[in-house]
Amino acid sequence: TFSVTFSPKKAGEFKDKLVIRSNASDNPTFEISLTGVGYGNSIDDITLSTKSVSLNIGETTTVNVTSGSGSYAVSDYDKKVVDVSVKGKVITINALSAGNTSIKVTDTNTKKTAQVAVKVAYPDIALSTKEMSLNVGETKQIEVTSGSGSYSVSDYDKSVIGVSVKGK
Repeated sequence: TFSVTFSPKKAGEFKDKLVIRSNASDNPTFEISLTGVGYGNSIDDITLSTKSVSLNIGETTTVNVTSGSGSYAVSDYDKKVVDVSVKGKVITINALSAGNTSIKVTDTNTKKTAQVAVKVAYPDIALSTKEMSLNVGETKQIEVTSGSGSYSVSDYDKSVIGVSVKGK
């Protein structure tokens, strides 16, 4: 009785045959057909299109897997900061709240991993106008068109103008 261990050395589909010869005087030989998919020792580490992304709350981006075996999973990220999904070679990242996290991407066949650092920030504040003229006794409103949702005002001459904030 003897055993043979077969380990594919490179990635991809393979088709080969293994010939086993006996040292006996009659020299019998046996042939074994080998077919399958190899995830052998020569596979490079999984690589991604980028190692870091910066987003504002509410934005979505994608990161592509540029090398690996073809089957991937994501884990080890802060679910309060981002929502992450993977479909094929595309990782979709949705920014939920401000913060920093890292996403672990695993090649499920080779068990090799890569990381994507993610920074999520509040969007810059944008206003409906940057200038306004007022007459004494007149009231006007400025709308916040993008930002975090919580606002305050400061640095104005309270003896000249009154300001209040309500919602946006």
